[in-house]
Parts: sequence; structure tokens; C-alpha cells
Amino acid sequence: EGWASTSVAAIVREAGVAQGTFYLYFKSKEQLLVHLRGGVLAEYIGAFESGARGPGMADARLVAGMNEIYKAVRRNADLVRVFRQATTGDEAELVWLDGRDTFAAPLARLLAEGADDGSLVIDDPKMAAHLVLALFDDLLY
Repeated sequence: EGWASTSVAAIVREAGVAQGTFYLYFKSKEQLLVHLRGGVLAEYIGAFESGARGPGMADARLVAGMNEIYKAVRRNADLVRVFRQATTGDEAELVWLDGRDTFAAPLARLLAEGADDGSLVIDDPKMAAHLVLALFDDLLY
């Protein structure tokens, strides 16, 4: 029914828990949304780091890491749709910028490794990381 039309009562009914239990952990459905966003972001970062870990040149590890993120995004597609419904344009921009800053750090480290091992030509790994994430977001959504 969409984020705006979904009540806490509907959420707890679907989850199979009591409404009082919900309020032990969250003050509102908005606070639940923030918690879920954090979990999804952590999953994306973990997927990237898992895929990019190991031996080999950084460019190949970058591809493997991005493939793992893609799989994580597909697993969370319904939830990501809710995130986009539940936020205004300004809120969505702030959430995206915060997540991108958090996610850019491990990506920038790998890009710097690629510059060091010669598999990537990059002047500024941090800027390149933000560009990669922006392009990835555009391709997905």
C-alpha cells in the first residue's frame, strides 16, 4: 500500500510481533526506516568488501566487488523502493550523500591500490570513488 498508507499496526501484523514489542525498539515507523537503511548500507559495504577481497589486480577486484553490490541491491530491491517512497527529495538526497560518503571510503582504498598496482589510472581515488558510486546509482535506478 506504499509507505505513507502503511501503519505500524500493519507492519507488526506482517512481522508477527506485538505492537508493544515494536515500540520497545522504535519510536516510530520513521525510526524503523532509518534502522533498515543502516542495515542495507552495511550489507552493500560488506558485499563490496567481500567481492573485492583477495589476490589479484585491483581492477578485477573492483569488478568483483561491484558485482556483489549488484546482487545485494537486487536482494533488497523492494526495501529500496520503500526507502525512495518514504523520503522527500531533500531527505533522499541527504540519505544518499551520507551513504555515498560512508561507502566511498572502502571503494577509494581499492581504487588507490589500482593506481599503485598500475591496473587503474586515477589521479584522485576519493573523487573517482564518488563518480563510480554515482554512475552505479544511475545505472541501477
